[in-house]
Amino acid sequence: MPEKKYFRTNYTLLGVALLIVISFIYFSVFEKDSEYLRLMTEYYFAPIFYIIFSLLFGLTNNIINQNGLKRTTFFGGYTIRSIDWNKIKYFAQVDEEWRQTSGVTNNDSIWFVGHDDILHFRIVAKNEAHLKEIIDEANKFSKKYDKILKYTDPSSTIHRIFKINYNKIKS
Repeated sequence: MPEKKYFRTNYTLLGVALLIVISFIYFSVFEKDSEYLRLMTEYYFAPIFYIIFSLLFGLTNNIINQNGLKRTTFFGGYTIRSIDWNKIKYFAQVDEEWRQTSGVTNNDSIWFVGHDDILHFRIVAKNEAHLKEIIDEANKFSKKYDKILKYTDPSSTIHRIFKINYNKIKS
C-alpha cells in the first residue's frame, strides 16, 4: 500500500539560520573589523552546526502509511518520531488559535491521540483541501473523533504536558 508524504517547514529554525548567514555576509562586507565578525570566525563551529541542524530538522516529511505515522528529515531521511497505529485511539480535527503580540493565527491540524489521551502526533494542514486529504488518508487506518476541537495556545498539550481536553469543542 502506498504511503502519503506531507512536507512540513519549521520557519523559526530556518529563519534564524538565514539571519545568521545574512548577518555574516553583511558584517563581512560592510563592517570588517566588528566584534560580531571576529566571534563568528573565531567560533565558527557553532553557527555552522546550527545551520546544518536547521536544515536537517527545519524541513521534514510527515508520512502516513499502513504501518503508522512517521516524521523524517527531508535531507537524509532520519526518523524523528514514529508511532504505530495500534497505539493510536483516534484522530481529531483541531482548530488551533495562537495568540501572539502581532495578532491571532489559526491553524487547522490533525491530532493523533493515544489510548492515554496524550497527543502522539500532529500534522498541520496548509489549507482545506490539504486537511481533507489528510483526514481521508487517516480514515483508512484509524477512527475519527466525531467533534472538532478548539484550542487556544495549545503548546502545553502539543509538548505532552497536559492530556487532551475534550470539553474544548468548536461551536
